[in-house]
Amino acid sequence: MPSRCILCTAISISCCRPANRVSGVLYTTSAWGFRVARFDWLGNARAFRVWDERQYGSHAFFIVNLFRRGAGKEGINNVFMEVERPANPPKSLFKFYSNTQYNLEAFLHNYIYMSHPYQFNDLMDTRYYTLDVRNMDKRTFDILKQNAINETPEIQEHCNFSWNGDYTFENLQKIQEYIFDSFFSFCGVSSFAEKNRFNELMWSHYAKESGFMIEFDFEKLIEGIESDRHNGIFKRLLIQPMQYKMEFASIKSDAYSSFQKMNEINTYQKGREWEYENEWRITACSDYFLGKYDYYKGLPKKWQEKRRLYYQIDAIKRIYIGKKFWTFDNKFLKDEKYKSDNSCRKYLLSPSEFETDSYFVQFVRLLRELLQKKNNILFMSGALEYGKVTLGEDEVIHNAFTGDYEPKYYNLSRAFEQIKDIRIDENDSSIIVEYSNYEIRKNEYFDILD
Repeated sequence: MPSRCILCTAISISCCRPANRVSGVLYTTSAWGFRVARFDWLGNARAFRVWDERQYGSHAFFIVNLFRRGAGKEGINNVFMEVERPANPPKSLFKFYSNTQYNLEAFLHNYIYMSHPYQFNDLMDTRYYTLDVRNMDKRTFDILKQNAINETPEIQEHCNFSWNGDYTFENLQKIQEYIFDSFFSFCGVSSFAEKNRFNELMWSHYAKESGFMIEFDFEKLIEGIESDRHNGIFKRLLIQPMQYKMEFASIKSDAYSSFQKMNEINTYQKGREWEYENEWRITACSDYFLGKYDYYKGLPKKWQEKRRLYYQIDAIKRIYIGKKFWTFDNKFLKDEKYKSDNSCRKYLLSPSEFETDSYFVQFVRLLRELLQKKNNILFMSGALEYGKVTLGEDEVIHNAFTGDYEPKYYNLSRAFEQIKDIRIDENDSSIIVEYSNYEIRKNEYFDILD
């Protein structure tokens, strides 16, 4: 049979629900000349059989392996990741950040940190002791263990435990830890919120009023994650909302057919008291080891760097900064009016912030760059007195007879104000911020922008 040489393989990838659709064209040469083989695949796979109908009634199969350069072993990874999308995805997802160097860096480099569950703030959230293994027998454990190793071979190198079948307390705990580590040493989780733009508890607990919040376009976020070449280490994404339970019970391991499924159920359940968060989570899984968390030492930096899931900048719909953002820590020396109507303020920074080109200064520069490209992208968070607005009055009225004001009581609400411009003056180490002087108190305003 004459030899055939592959000149070029052109593969276009697009996602659909519930699986991935891959279409491609394989260009080849042979003794019969230039040939074209087309293929179309609906499903999740790493190689595709291509049927090429040749001349003279002869036929041939070709195996097209889909790979790309990435961050895995020998720099080669799968060309696409499997994505399990929710049936009814939200339009937006919100992520709250405190004002730390790590979070500023993540924003500057367009990545989401995929946490190990032991980095969560809830002691009952996704822990190994949630797994009830009392009814698991040795045969079932060995089968599920081997299935997990077949799916992710590196488990055998980093997770070591062979069960002799004895039901001692020590063995049961080691089974729990093995099931847990075989998944979360190769996966990371990131939390988002839905419908929480105005939520007081989210701003105080997670952004601490001095941080910021990013509103992501759901579809652009996921599409950008799928297509970013830096994410080659990850093979699978799972995006789901949290399930809030009145009684937070353990997970019976004998009810599930894989370690993966047990851990997924573990990841997406919380107690009802957390329901105010309206939380969604993205779980990113890899074939490669992402580090095992040490209770006393945490997660080494080299493994933290592998837990970065990159997205495209156009996935950002809007950015909201906390009321104390500009005056946080010791970065600022003075906050003063720049215009008499308070629509423009000048924030004087410590000169060292500019001298070292700190993450904070880089962050502000990027905000300015985004503002120049897109209107209605940056907003300031704060509290608003709106009694007169609620009652339709232009002004608060003082009753001379009773000595009281009308209305007698007024409401307080979180509100947002659009930031129209940011200017940086390095000569006197200052940032000048211009505001719209118009308060936004309802989600409907942002729905109009969409």
